[in-house]
Amino acid sequence: MLLVDFAAATRLLKRAKGRGWSSPDHPGHLLSPLFVRLLGGAELQSEPERDLGELSLLSEREGPRLATATIDDLVRLAGVRAPIAPEARATVVESMRTAAEKRLAGVTENTRRRHYAHAASLALACAQVDDSTAGVEWLASIRNRYRRYPALQREFDDLGAVDRISRTEADL
Repeated sequence: MLLVDFAAATRLLKRAKGRGWSSPDHPGHLLSPLFVRLLGGAELQSEPERDLGELSLLSEREGPRLATATIDDLVRLAGVRAPIAPEARATVVESMRTAAEKRLAGVTENTRRRHYAHAASLALACAQVDDSTAGVEWLASIRNRYRRYPALQREFDDLGAVDRISRTEADL
């Protein structure tokens, strides 16, 4: 991403598995929020839980430490801007949808209810960055596909997915 190679970043996100988002080598927890910010969507409302073992390593160190730059700082310093070309933007949205669909499948197939909110927020973010009728239809189809998962449907409702679908359909 810092080299502004959206094609490589989207391929990486599309190939990522639906589970393991809290793993440091999974690209989803980095690329999805970054794409959402670049494309002008709201921030993801639910992040996957972090590995507590990773945090304990940080707290055990004593002495001076260098400050770690945030992802936003790195992106700003590198001058990364949202893809302007419609084809590039469509490719980024497509990779986000693929990642969201895999995440939804991963958490529902394994009944990982603690992660339903995160999966629902990924799907909603895809609709937010693609405010076309196709984006709304995609979100509605996702809700319909997982209609037998009431806990997941509640997460969609809590995030305002119904409002998003209704509001956009009324605008069209």
